[in-house]
Amino acid sequence: MDLIITHESALEFWRLQRRSRPKHEYNRSWKKPPCESPDSYTLRHGETRGLTLPLDIMVDTRSARRPSRAVVPHVCTKSAPDDAFVDAGSGLYVSSPEFCFFQLADEYPLAKLIAVGIELCGSYSLPGKTAVGSDHGATAGTNHGATAGTNRGATAGTNRGATGGTNRRAAAGTNRGAFTSADRSAAASKEYSASEQPFYNLPQLTSRKKLKDFVARMGGWPGHKLVIKALRYIVDDSASPMETILCILLTLPYRYGGYGLPLPEMNGCIYPGKGVKQFSGRGFYRGDLLWRKAGVVAEYNSDLEHTGSDRIARDAIRQGDLNLCGILEVPVTKEQIKNVDLFDKVARQIAARVGRQLRYKDPGFSKARKELRKILL
Repeated sequence: MDLIITHESALEFWRLQRRSRPKHEYNRSWKKPPCESPDSYTLRHGETRGLTLPLDIMVDTRSARRPSRAVVPHVCTKSAPDDAFVDAGSGLYVSSPEFCFFQLADEYPLAKLIAVGIELCGSYSLPGKTAVGSDHGATAGTNHGATAGTNRGATAGTNRGATGGTNRRAAAGTNRGAFTSADRSAAASKEYSASEQPFYNLPQLTSRKKLKDFVARMGGWPGHKLVIKALRYIVDDSASPMETILCILLTLPYRYGGYGLPLPEMNGCIYPGKGVKQFSGRGFYRGDLLWRKAGVVAEYNSDLEHTGSDRIARDAIRQGDLNLCGILEVPVTKEQIKNVDLFDKVARQIAARVGRQLRYKDPGFSKARKELRKILL
C-alpha cells in the first residue's frame, strides 16, 4: 500500500537525503492520503528508507487512525497543493520540505519552528529527528486538517527523544569562512558524539521565498498563523546550528526573549572596498551574521576552531582586514551565548552599530529570554 510520510518523519527523511547528496530531483505531486494506517508488521517489513519508528503518516479520515508502536497517524481532510509531496518511489510519498515545515507548526513552539525553517534554508543538517529545542515527548499531538489530533507520547507508546537515540541539545556551529568541509567534520567529531554531530556544507533544501510562496497557498489550514509569524524571522544560508541560534536570539522580539534586531545576511561575502587592495592574500571573507549597511558582523567562534596560535593569528588578520573595509567584527563564543549577561553585552554592541536602542522591560523580558534559551539550547 502507498505510504505518505509527514511531520517529523518527513524532516528526518530530508535530513538523511541531503547528506547523501542525491543527483536527481524528486518529482513533486499531489497524493490522496490512504484511507487506513498500515499494520506494524507491514510497516516494519516494508519500504521505510531507514526512518526511525514510529513513523508520522497521513490518512484521510478520523476513522482511519489506527495508531500503533510503528505509526503516528495524522488526519488530513483538506486538499493539499499539487506540489505538497514528492514521489520517493516504491509507493512512498513524502511531504515536500515546504509542506513539512508547515506541518511542524502543529507541534513546535515558534522559536523551534524558526530554527527548523532556517536549517531547511541553510547548508547544514542536524541528525535524524532531533531538532533545536525541548523534548518532543512532552509536546502535544497534532490536529491536522481540523479533525482529530493525536497525543504523540501516548499514541506512539514511546518517547521520541529516546526513540531517535539523540540528544536535543543544539550542536555548536562553525566558522564557515575559515575552514574546509573536512576541517569542520573533524572538529565536530571531537566535540560531539556520533548521534549529536551536525553535517555541514550540504545542498540547500528550500529557500525563504519558496516557503513564503507555498504558505501563501495554505490559507485556512491549521498552523497557518504561526507559520506566517515564523517566516518573518527566517533567513537563507545559515551554515551551522549555532549561527541559527545566534540569529534567533538577536532578532526575535522582546516578548519572545530576543533583542529585536533587524534580520542579518547570513554568510554574506565581504569584498575589499575602495582603498583596500587585498585581503591579506584572500579574495573575500564571509560574515556569519552580516548587517552590511551598518558595517557590523557577528562571528561565531567555536571552542575548537578558534584556539591555538595559528587560529588566533588568522582571526586577528581577518579582523584587521575587515576594519580596513569599515566592518566591525563582533566575535561571539558559546559561553557568551549561554550566559545571558555576557550575551546582553554582545547584543548591545551590535544594536548600537545598527542604530537600535534596546528598551526592553523586566521582569517580562528576563523571563522570556530564559524560556527562549530552554527551547534553543
